[in-house]
Formats: sequence, structure tokens, C-alpha cells
Amino acid sequence: GSGSDGSRTQFSISMWVKRSTLGLGDNSKQQALISASATNNFYGGIKFNGDDKIQINLVNSGSDQDEVVTDAVFRDVSAWYHLFFVFDKTQASLSNGIKLYVNGVLQTFGTTTYAQNQGYHFSRPGKTTAVGVQQVDTSSPFDGYMAEIHFTDGQLKAHTGFGETNDNGVWVPKKYTGGNYGTNGFYMQFQQTGTSANS
Repeated sequence: GSGSDGSRTQFSISMWVKRSTLGLGDNSKQQALISASATNNFYGGIKFNGDDKIQINLVNSGSDQDEVVTDAVFRDVSAWYHLFFVFDKTQASLSNGIKLYVNGVLQTFGTTTYAQNQGYHFSRPGKTTAVGVQQVDTSSPFDGYMAEIHFTDGQLKAHTGFGETNDNGVWVPKKYTGGNYGTNGFYMQFQQTGTSANS
């Protein structure tokens, strides 16, 4: 990305994941999906927690700003899940500030701490955004498959730009035609062949 921060408070993330192992209540089996840190006291990310729920955390100045946990559990190791997150931290309420769609369905959150205007650390210049591991300490590796990761910086996208329901009523991938990715956004295709950045 460029030398300047992107939005940090407004962005969208789309990813397809298929799990291989579950937590089943074991907190040592948390699995990170995407994470980033500025320093050891400023970090955050998205993971499957030990209860197989999706959990979003943001820590700034060493204290929890956001801790958001889905009501639903995700324990089907035979299925691909499309996870689509829309963050707009300028919003005062969690229901407007963080949205998660799984296979096109808006999720509800149980455990919640939410702080308006607190920025995340994804795609900041000179800082690493890690996929499939906790960036701050390289813990909690993801065990499974990932495909089609889109990060749109400074842009609030719709889940329908990345997936759609087919004739059988199944949510399937859709080619993204929504334009650029913003200041520090990115797209990871995960092709099985080749040596480019997409493979």
C-alpha cells in the first residue's frame, strides 16, 4: 500500500473458509482468520474462538475496545462458509458498526463490547496484516482452507457483491466487479497453480 493509513474505521472483508478442526470448547484451539497489530498494545483481528463462534477483537492501549462474539457456532467441517464483514466504526451502535453475514445471512452477536471510532490496524503501511494466524504473537493458526479474500479499505460494500444464491438455494461465490480496493486494500485469490502473488 501507500505510505498513508487507510480509513481504519470503515472497511469490508470478504472470505471463503472451510474448517478442518474444531475447538469444541477448548480455548487453546482458537483459530485466527485475519489479524494485525501496530504494537504489542495495539492489535486486533477475527478468529474462530474455542467455542467455534466467530469473535472480533480490538485492543488499543492494552485495553479491549471491541469484543464481539456471534450467537451462532460454526462446526460443519464439510462446508465452505462465506464470511462477509462490514466495519463502520464511525457508528455509535454495534448493530450499525460491525455487521457479519455468513452465507448471505446477517448474524447476531451475544457477547459484546463496542467502542465507537476506535480504529483497527489492518493494511497499515509498514505493519503486517496476517491471514490465518495471530499477527501479534504468531499463535492460533487457522486449520482449514481459505479462498477469495477481499479487503476493501475505506469502502462499505454489500455481501451481494461477493456471493449470490444459485438456483438450488445455495450461497455461492460471485465475481467481484465493485472496482478498486481503496488506499491499502487487497485481493488474495489463492489459485492452486502458478507463482504469482495470487497463487
